[in-house]
Amino acid sequence: MDMTDKEKTDKIANAKNPYCPLVKLSELSTDEDYDVRKAVIKNPNCPPSILKKIYRYEDEQSITSHNMVEIIISPNLSHKDAISFYKQYKEESGLLYQSELHLFLDMFKRFAAIVSDPEVTNNTLLEIANLDTSFHFRGGDEDNAKYLKDRLNEIKKAAKHILFKRKLKGIVIAEPAQALDEKQEELEHQQLLEKQRQEDLKEAQEELVKNLKRIKEIVAQLKEAGIEEVYVVRGYLKEQFDQLLYKYPNIKFIDNPIYNEANNISSIVSAGDLLRNAYIIEADLLLYNKSLIKKYQYSSNYLGIPVERTDDWCFVTEEGYVKKMSIGGHNCYQMVGISYWSEK
Repeated sequence: MDMTDKEKTDKIANAKNPYCPLVKLSELSTDEDYDVRKAVIKNPNCPPSILKKIYRYEDEQSITSHNMVEIIISPNLSHKDAISFYKQYKEESGLLYQSELHLFLDMFKRFAAIVSDPEVTNNTLLEIANLDTSFHFRGGDEDNAKYLKDRLNEIKKAAKHILFKRKLKGIVIAEPAQALDEKQEELEHQQLLEKQRQEDLKEAQEELVKNLKRIKEIVAQLKEAGIEEVYVVRGYLKEQFDQLLYKYPNIKFIDNPIYNEANNISSIVSAGDLLRNAYIIEADLLLYNKSLIKKYQYSSNYLGIPVERTDDWCFVTEEGYVKKMSIGGHNCYQMVGISYWSEK
């Protein structure tokens, strides 16, 4: 028999009460009503054991619900369990609905918080760095799939960066109460590091092949516009860029010594005084409209695409001038990877 509104209200009130006895909270965790279980999850004193109990209950009921996401993002759940439950949730979700976009973004916020935790272990960072970034939506929505992939890749990159810095400093943060002996733990850690290194190398090589092709196209377009002085800022696998000289011997290289410690801004800084009356073009830019590159420009400018909303770098204009730049915005211009900088 369905419970009355009052019975449901009483259950939810008990479930939310931070002083609710654990026995009662455990009982409510498998209540048939979704909202009651959700209230248990939201209880600030809900222990990890009960959170995991709710997750198992919903999983057994073949429910892919918001409650499962609420459990994953709960600060009461351990980092390890949050990552484990996320992997299970993603695998069982299959093709995603548009409405699930914000659920994954909420889970990514939890991962970002984990990466930011100064006490996060190396193994947890490696788990995040190895998360799968393939997403598929019903109806073949590639934009949302790419959006999720890009957001998760940002977090993975941050995790790799911290691991790299710890390796340089010789810092090792171990799991508390390790079940494995130290030798086994170290072996597993090294195996994960090697796996990550191989994946990073493969990813970098694939990106390099793509970028070299795009750079050749860009240099050809610059040459066609009458621009012969071309500089390429390079970092990881920098020697591989030498092959560009066979076809374009006029190219000069600038090495960015801190490419692995900073973002693209460091590449611009490496160019220094060369940023006068010059184009700045990202290596992965695919430029269809060749007329955008001209031999002469008379003022600094950015290339942007008008959009209703974006989470990337964008700017707002007023009477033809850039008024404001930010990450994310509405009714603005999403910045594309080409700009011109005058001497002024």
